[in-house]
Amino acid sequence: MWTVGDQVISSAQSFAISLAVTQSTDLSGIGAFAVAFTAYQLLTAVNRPLNTDPLTVGFAASDRAAQSPAAAAATGGAVVLGLVAALGCGAIGLVLGGTTGAVLVAFAVGIPAFLVQDAWRCVFFTDGRPERAFLNDAVVLVALGPACWVALAVAPGNAAGLVAAWSAATAAGALLGGLQTRARPAVEHAIGWWRATIHLGSRMLGENVIAIAASSTGLFAIAAGAMVQELGRLRTAQVALGAVSPVIIAMSTIVVAEGTRLLAHNPRRFPQVIRLAGFGSAILTSAFVVFWLLAPASVGIGLIGPSWEASRPLVLPAGTYLAGIGVTLAASGALRSLRRPGGALRARSLAAPVTIAGGVAGALYGGAGLAMLGIAAGEWLCALLTIRAYRSAWRSWREKPWGVGPLALGTIESRAPA
Repeated sequence: MWTVGDQVISSAQSFAISLAVTQSTDLSGIGAFAVAFTAYQLLTAVNRPLNTDPLTVGFAASDRAAQSPAAAAATGGAVVLGLVAALGCGAIGLVLGGTTGAVLVAFAVGIPAFLVQDAWRCVFFTDGRPERAFLNDAVVLVALGPACWVALAVAPGNAAGLVAAWSAATAAGALLGGLQTRARPAVEHAIGWWRATIHLGSRMLGENVIAIAASSTGLFAIAAGAMVQELGRLRTAQVALGAVSPVIIAMSTIVVAEGTRLLAHNPRRFPQVIRLAGFGSAILTSAFVVFWLLAPASVGIGLIGPSWEASRPLVLPAGTYLAGIGVTLAASGALRSLRRPGGALRARSLAAPVTIAGGVAGALYGGAGLAMLGIAAGEWLCALLTIRAYRSAWRSWREKPWGVGPLALGTIESRAPA
């Protein structure tokens, strides 16, 4: 229940900042925010396989004495990645200029905080203390309110100011995470951590990068064909489903942590958790889609903003895509728990051409709605292929179980701070 509660709070954060943007800025501001939010998702998709997913796979079933040096090294990797990404994103923002450039610069300042705060959350999931992740996310959500109020008071209708407020609230959570664990990120062990976990991290990173790249191709095609306003319409539709999206994105972490522990202590329950995660994500997404399709226009305008009427037709395509992601992540998380991430990488590689072709063709011939349906078709193909890989790996594990003990970290174990 603490884990579910934390996901609700995490969903509320993204929904709140997205809602603040859609309510107080125009379509250009919303589109610029969509670029920053996509960058946030991309960086999270890189941070987790490089740093926190190997931590969860390798140590969720271990005691805290073994987890402590690994957690310090993993969060140190998040710091290093965040600093490098901040420099790159800030430089791009300065070159672009305008609304999008200002938003990217504001986002760049907060990138290290975003990655470290997410890393602390994953540390708490790994060591079986999700109530600490709940508290951390609750602090971020509470801080987000006054931060957005100040941003709107200083610069009304400015998307960059709201992104800066989002960064500041997340930084509070990143600092709190260090206090909760009474530890610091071991930046000096980041390279050693990546070397020790490369056999898992490289495959999980490949899967995530291909997924983001394939779906982003369709988004770039939309932007090229209809400018940033069309992305603003799509982002508004995604905001309507905002309570679902972060839960689905975070589902992989939950599945990996609980799945790893179940494989070590109660493997018969493992398939139940995977089915619950996959079907639960799809059902939750479908419920939100039905709600928005049946809700009066006045409800959407009141909750989402004046851009709702132009964006409402995109709710169904966006929801279809999200439901596919939920199923894919559940099966992919199962493969990570089984330490067979290569199956998910192969599935993603096979489905990527369909995702790209569907997104580009849809953008060229039918606009944002058809582009999202094309991307969704590729995502559902990936879901089916990943499920097939998971079933094969699970059958092999039942016939001859392999170990799920802690990963060997070499010198990191002896040199990490207590």
